[in-house]
Amino acid sequence: MKNAVIFILSLILLIPITQAQDNTTQDLIDSYVNTLPENAEVAIGFIKDGSMMSQGYRKKNGSIISVENNLSSFEIGSITKTYTATLLMNQVQNGSLSLDDPICKYFNDSEDINNPAFDEVTFRHILTHTSGLEPSPSTIIFPYLKGKIFNKCNPYKFITWKHYRKYLQKQSLAHKPGQKWVYNNAAFGVLAELLAQKEGSTWESQIQKQIFDNLGMQHSYPTGKNVPEENFVQGHNAEGEPAPYWELGFMNPSGSIKSCVKDQLLFLNAHLTAAEHSVFQKMKTVYDIEAEWKGSVIGNAWGHRITDESHIIWHGGSTGAFRSFCSYDDEAKTAVVILVNFNNSHPNMKRDGKSLIRTYGYKIQNALKGNENVSLLNR
Repeated sequence: MKNAVIFILSLILLIPITQAQDNTTQDLIDSYVNTLPENAEVAIGFIKDGSMMSQGYRKKNGSIISVENNLSSFEIGSITKTYTATLLMNQVQNGSLSLDDPICKYFNDSEDINNPAFDEVTFRHILTHTSGLEPSPSTIIFPYLKGKIFNKCNPYKFITWKHYRKYLQKQSLAHKPGQKWVYNNAAFGVLAELLAQKEGSTWESQIQKQIFDNLGMQHSYPTGKNVPEENFVQGHNAEGEPAPYWELGFMNPSGSIKSCVKDQLLFLNAHLTAAEHSVFQKMKTVYDIEAEWKGSVIGNAWGHRITDESHIIWHGGSTGAFRSFCSYDDEAKTAVVILVNFNNSHPNMKRDGKSLIRTYGYKIQNALKGNENVSLLNR
C-alpha cells in the first residue's frame, strides 16, 4: 500500500514538470525514445544542479512504458577505455610512470619484446589513439576467425595477449607514433597488460579496487562474470534478435565493462567534482589532435566536442548487442548517460548515417544548461 501511494504521488508530481518542458530536456528525451526499435530498453541519466537523476523506458508492441532500471546492467562498450585510462592516470599521479615514457620500458623481460620499432610509442600515444600500433595485426586473424565461425556473437573471445605479443615481438608499426589518429582497441589491451604486469595484478581487480570500490559503484562489473541474472538487460543484435554480452579476451580493457546508469553517473560526477591536480582533473586534458569523430578532438581517452555553445567531454560505446553514450560539461557541471540494449547497426539506431544516441546525447547535454526543472527520478 505504501509503495502504491508513493508511485501515485510520483506521477502527480511529474505532470506539471513534464508539461513545463516544451522544447527542452524532457522533449528531447521523449523524442529520442520514440526513435528506438521494438523491444528496446533505455536508461537515461543526467546530473544538473548537483543532483543525479534517471529515467527508464521500454518499447513494447509499439508503445513506450516507463520502467525503473537505474540499477540494471548494460554493456557500456568503449566507454571502458576511459576507465582503463584512469588506471594509467593513477600511476602517473603517484609518480610511478610518465605519460611520455616509452611503453617498451615496462615490458617484463620474460615477454621477450625487444623490438626497436616500438621504442617511440608512449602511453600518451595510446590514450590519444596515435600510437601507430596495428589495430588488427596478422597474429590475431586466426583467433578472430575462430570466434566468427564458432562463436559469432563474441568474435574477439579467443584473442589473447599471447597473440598480440607475437606482433610486438616481430612486426612493425602501422605508422610513426603521433603521426595520425586511428581508433585502436588493441592498444588499450596492451596498456592494461603493462599496468597489470607492473602491479602484479589483473586489469579486472584494478578496475574493481581503484575505481568501482572507491566511487561506490556497487552495480558495475569488469566483465560479464558475476552480473546478477536479475540485473541483466537482454541485448539485441543488428537484426533485432536477442544476443549475449561480448567477451573480448585480451581486449576486455577496451570495452567489456557492464554497468548501470546510477554507477555511470557516479563516475561522471567524479570528473565534475574533481579537485585541482587530482586524477580526474588530469583526465580532462585536451590535445590539438583531430579525431575521426566529426567535430571532436581527442584528450586522455575522452573526446572533446568544442563549439561556440559548449565544451562537451564525451565517449561512446558499441558492442554486438548494446549502444552507450556519456558526456559532461565541466563548466555547466552537467552530465548525461544513455544506455540502450541494441546494436548500433540496427536501422532505427541511425538516421542519415549518423548515430542517433550521439546526436541526442549532445542535444540533451546542451539543453541541461537551461533553467527548467528536471524530474527527480531514482536519485
